[in-house]
Amino acid sequence: MRTLSRRLWIVLSLSLLFGFLPGYVVPTEAVSTGDRVWPRSAYERLGKAADHGEITLKEAVLSKTQLLFAPKTIAKDHPFGVQADEVPVAEECLTGFYKDVHKVFDELTEDEEVFLGSLSPDLSLIVTAREREKSEALGVSRVGALPDFGLDKEVEGKYCIIHYTLTGANASPDQTYADLVKKYMDMAIASKMTTHFKKAYVEGSADFQGKLHAYVLDMDGNGEWVDVSQVETRNKRAGYIKISTKIKDNFGTGWQLKMKGLCFHQYFHGIQSAYNALSDLWFLEATAVWASCTYGGVWTHLREYYHGRAPDPARRVFTDRYLLRLDRNDSGRVFYHRV
Repeated sequence: MRTLSRRLWIVLSLSLLFGFLPGYVVPTEAVSTGDRVWPRSAYERLGKAADHGEITLKEAVLSKTQLLFAPKTIAKDHPFGVQADEVPVAEECLTGFYKDVHKVFDELTEDEEVFLGSLSPDLSLIVTAREREKSEALGVSRVGALPDFGLDKEVEGKYCIIHYTLTGANASPDQTYADLVKKYMDMAIASKMTTHFKKAYVEGSADFQGKLHAYVLDMDGNGEWVDVSQVETRNKRAGYIKISTKIKDNFGTGWQLKMKGLCFHQYFHGIQSAYNALSDLWFLEATAVWASCTYGGVWTHLREYYHGRAPDPARRVFTDRYLLRLDRNDSGRVFYHRV
């Protein structure tokens, strides 16, 4: 039986072998993807509190949900209310948030489920899927479902379907932008990632084997994989991908390289979920960064992981590449950098 960790370490070990051979040069592109500075956020502070055991994961998920979708509902005197030098949320990728929702779902009360489901199409779909899973013993069939973001256009590739719009709040810059997402998603799915590992299970068909659905939306982060339905076991999940409409605006003349790396990164999150959707986030992020470099051939976007955050004394990396007091997202990225 194939496992993600076993196959990953075989492939990773081979890449490291060649990476340390004399004369090997890490490939780089001449075009810069720019430096996006991510401000401090209440969401990040909340995540650290959960990582350090100061609050439970369920408490963190419920408060994060407020920060993401209803920040004005958090009282000013709340321990994780937005402070003067913070924004509510500033995250490159919210893949981990949806995984945490699944981890605590069985602890939620009925009212909490209703609250989450009312806040976004993603959470509504997750709540519906999890409630359906509870009813499976009663003979309720599973059918892959899709979120409704109100997008009125789609472009279909060989392995994916990209949903987008050219009007309203979620407008993509132009048709070419959506076409590029399609191109790079098809490239990711056709790459050796799916030779070395399983394909991702995708929402949209009853057997979770159809084309990947990706949504181009106005979002604070760059992109994310959203886990939804259970496949075979609770830890294996099907999902879909969301990509920001702002990559072109945020990453300068090299935005297309950023987009390519992003598509490979997010699809590898889907591959991870075909093995264990609930693995440790630092490992999932580290290996997704590795996959975007190894299979996508894009390296310049790594700079954002180390230089794109506002200075923070709690986030320091020694010159010998060891790490100290880093949160679970950053420790994963530095893990990649070290190996």
